[in-house]
Amino acid sequence: MTAPGRWRAATEADFDELLAVLNTSERYDREPEITPSDELAEHLASTDIVLDRDSVVGVVGGRIVAFGFCHRRSNPGPEFDFVNLYSGVEPAARDLIDDGLIAQLTRRGIDLLVDAPPGRVHALRAGLVERNTTEVLRLERAGFQPERYFTEMSMSITGAVDHVDHVEGVAITGWREELSEAVRTTHNAAFADHWGSLPLDTQEWREIFTDSVHFRPDLSSVAVRVDEVVGYVLVRHRHKHPPQPHLIDFASIGVARSARGKGIATALIRRSMGHVWSDSTLTDVELSADSASSSRAYTLYERLGFRPLYRTVTMLRRL
Repeated sequence: MTAPGRWRAATEADFDELLAVLNTSERYDREPEITPSDELAEHLASTDIVLDRDSVVGVVGGRIVAFGFCHRRSNPGPEFDFVNLYSGVEPAARDLIDDGLIAQLTRRGIDLLVDAPPGRVHALRAGLVERNTTEVLRLERAGFQPERYFTEMSMSITGAVDHVDHVEGVAITGWREELSEAVRTTHNAAFADHWGSLPLDTQEWREIFTDSVHFRPDLSSVAVRVDEVVGYVLVRHRHKHPPQPHLIDFASIGVARSARGKGIATALIRRSMGHVWSDSTLTDVELSADSASSSRAYTLYERLGFRPLYRTVTMLRRL
């Protein structure tokens, strides 16, 4: 295969080709998760992404063989200002195109940060499965370095799960839409001391969680003390390869600092696990734990029955 005839920005008309390239790439790399069409559509529809500015495709013989896009959050946190890079390349085109695609995305990412205010860590960020050593090496050649590792954990729920409705005066209840803003506020506060975490504004919160087609409010749980939300578990569908239609993701788990050490996280997780079990179509749950976190979450998840599957690595190119 020859090098790209041209690089250009993606358009909405390219969507089916972009999805095909991405899914072919994910299957070739034995990625544990395959991006469904509605999830890619949600990403590209983000209010922070402008296709003409933030995307690139490589075209060979009139056909798209590579694509990527950059995503800079509109409200960076007090410590970090990241541009996240996402990409997919057809396997047969990689040796000729991969380095060029990384260079194209790097230029776009740097442009997005050119007016970034001082005082924060400014960096390009890419995440991938640790065992994909070829792509790790490509990113290292482009100036990226491994920064943080995360452990994906899983468990199969094989029977009913006992759970409680209250813990030391805190009600363990289900998701209600009227609690959404309070849960968002608790999430931002709970993750303020987690590496790389950025606060979510209302629009981003809705895009990532509550308005997403993959959000499962019926399986999510919230901890309420009087009229204050002090914890939560937010649940989403996951799309794995090979297909595992019964898989659920505990996408975000948080407890307010003032409520930690009281068993609230355990109660929230067990409530959501119980509801997963009650749904006869669901059997497996996954979640992610920061391998270097001091929150002891990994130990808690192991105690509840989760076991490690694989690790992902977050790579940064600091600017």
